[in-house]
Amino acid sequence: MQNKKILLLLFIIFVLALTLRFLYFPNNIYFGFDQARDAFASLEIVFGEFRVVGPPTSVDGWFHGPLYYYLYAPL
Repeated sequence: MQNKKILLLLFIIFVLALTLRFLYFPNNIYFGFDQARDAFASLEIVFGEFRVVGPPTSVDGWFHGPLYYYLYAPL
């Protein structure tokens, strides 16, 4: 019986947290420069222009690998 009460309490907390998280979700969406660049690069991959270099880092001439673009492309 004690186990069921704990599970019910956890479920109520989970539902409350989920409700509060998604209540103002559209106001919290931020689509900045980096996200737009990555979305455009992933769209190019979908249309057949494959990449061998990923997004740039803060150091000039250094890049991350392109795996992120390929994981992001199907979305």
